[in-house]
Amino acid sequence: MVTHLVSAVDSYSLSDAAVELQCRLETPGAATTDDDRTVPVRIRFYAPDVFRFEMLSTPENPTACSPISYDIDAVRRPVSLSATESDGTLRVETTALSLRIGLEEWAFEVRADGDRLLRERRDDRTAKGERRTQPLRFVEEEVNRWPLRVTETGTAFGLGPDERVFGLGEKFTDLDKRGRVIESWVTQPNGTETEFAHKNVPLYLSTRGYGLLADTARKTTFDFGASSSGTIDLRVEGDALRFFFFTGDRLKELLRRYTALTGRPHRPERWTFGVWMSRLSYQSRDELESVAETLREREIPCDVLHVDPYWMDIETICDLAWDEDAFPDPEAMIESLADRGFKLSLWEYPYVRVDSPLFEEFADRGYLVEDGTGSPYVLSRLSVDDRGGIVDFTDPDAREWWAERHRELAESGVDVFKLDFGEYLPRDAVLSNGKTGAAMRNRYPRLYYETVQDALRAAGRERPTLWVRSGWIGDQVFPIHWGGDPDTTFEAMAANLRGGLSLGLSGYPFWATDIGGFRGEPTPELYVRWAQWGLLGTSHARFHGTTPREPWHFGEDAEAIVRDYAKERYRLLPYLYSYAERAARTGLPVMRPLVLEFEDDPAARAIDTQYLLGEELLIAPILRPG
Repeated sequence: MVTHLVSAVDSYSLSDAAVELQCRLETPGAATTDDDRTVPVRIRFYAPDVFRFEMLSTPENPTACSPISYDIDAVRRPVSLSATESDGTLRVETTALSLRIGLEEWAFEVRADGDRLLRERRDDRTAKGERRTQPLRFVEEEVNRWPLRVTETGTAFGLGPDERVFGLGEKFTDLDKRGRVIESWVTQPNGTETEFAHKNVPLYLSTRGYGLLADTARKTTFDFGASSSGTIDLRVEGDALRFFFFTGDRLKELLRRYTALTGRPHRPERWTFGVWMSRLSYQSRDELESVAETLREREIPCDVLHVDPYWMDIETICDLAWDEDAFPDPEAMIESLADRGFKLSLWEYPYVRVDSPLFEEFADRGYLVEDGTGSPYVLSRLSVDDRGGIVDFTDPDAREWWAERHRELAESGVDVFKLDFGEYLPRDAVLSNGKTGAAMRNRYPRLYYETVQDALRAAGRERPTLWVRSGWIGDQVFPIHWGGDPDTTFEAMAANLRGGLSLGLSGYPFWATDIGGFRGEPTPELYVRWAQWGLLGTSHARFHGTTPREPWHFGEDAEAIVRDYAKERYRLLPYLYSYAERAARTGLPVMRPLVLEFEDDPAARAIDTQYLLGEELLIAPILRPG
């Protein structure tokens, strides 16, 4: 590996709202430390307190542009830029910010009202003078025993003694990420006890009053003082380092700015805020209708029934076709459920089993992600023991096939789809758009969701409801997200809650838990404790797991408690709905960590097992037995 550091500015130019610098390089450890190349660094302002920083290590690349779309107009305000040069420092100033850039020796810092908000660290060294972290840089590796290619870019910023950082997506450990290494990479966490997550957002919000968003679709790693207690290290795969920087007096303002830039969700339909009942899985029409009848007989409020994979022939998934042996006359069933006040949700995943006749059809048409040889990329253990291929949503024809099936199902009366999975795109996969899995992994869920959302809109749904698991920058625009798949333990329940609160601090305002836990069978006590906060303390409430989750399976006492809490949720629906409307307008979450409302209270920064629903209701779940 060869690391190249930006060392000085060779030349610069200014426009009305941007500064472009051509920067010299040094290569520590090389026989000749100076590199005769220069790389461009561009800083463009969209508002006096919003700018985008970009360093391109291979500027010759004609596709050197951001892979993410942003609503720049939502944050754009007039910018008056001035620049002065003195003592080897270039000062670039707006009415809100002052950037100080070292010319003879590279340096970069951002100030507001005289306070330093952000400073690149070049002085983080051991007592022996060795660098602990590397400042603005890119890294090359040798390939085929001689040529070099760029593998990552990065930089390092100071981390203040009392600075706290929040965000990064649905992370299941402490809300404050200081002292942790966080990997932003859509993946399968297999539970809720690690930093791995389905929903990752390369964004952090600092108590110093700024937010930083890594503008990338590639794997990104943040080290918040874990390797060196006074340094934030940022590493991004690929040859471009881009980030947005924006300020705000409060965390709430930072969230508003971020969601204005990346998008806000529509307010979900009113019925989505009721109770959802599910398990893995109802396997027949008789079983589903029996549950519907029992819910009404026992006066347990419920608006949505969800059917996991067995609405299809399990051997041919995911062909999006009813198994009419198990669910005969589905349209009549849907009508019957609707007459009793139930909406219907159906499961899917973006894979096709090799046993399905659809696999051969999709392979022939080129609708599956390929392995680099022109063949479908076949994976085992896609869910449990199934083998199959990955639908290629960059292929317009594949996308249209998938959309047409959803239009048909929606027109037959299906109300919502649970879009499961989407995290398994291999790094070396090749998609129809010519990009690899390494470039598309974090964006794949969005293509999946867009396909279905657009199909529902085409079927006449003004505010399409999706129930989705994975996400990246901006994917909060596809409500509703849920935090799967926690184990049936008190520890997993607490971790799941932390994940939901962390996600709310990352721009996702709507979230639900698997009430009762997903894997295994909860004890009656755990089931009740989970239901209490799951019903009264989330934007959306769904019972779900690998064993039955209907209240009557846990004894009369548990059933009575859950019934009371479910009814209380329905009394709270106007309150929930009002905060859902605010969420759609502002990007602020319905579930609010205490630090969001009490930012000046140092104790609130460390509390991640109590929170507010909206601004008025404090939720304090019981997260231990006894």
